[in-house]
Amino acid sequence: MRNLNNNNQSSDTVQDKARSLMVNKQRAAKNRQQTVFSRSAAEIGLNDEIGQ
Repeated sequence: MRNLNNNNQSSDTVQDKARSLMVNKQRAAKNRQQTVFSRSAAEIGLNDEIGQ
């Protein structure tokens, strides 16, 4: 919950930015991992079985 004081407002903005950066980093890492898994599955011929 955000405080309405001017002093805390700027720290909330920094916290929001930090949270957003962390979420984006985690999402990018998950996407990279999924890409690696998909490529590995394709190499060993599991493409047809992945969707099932």
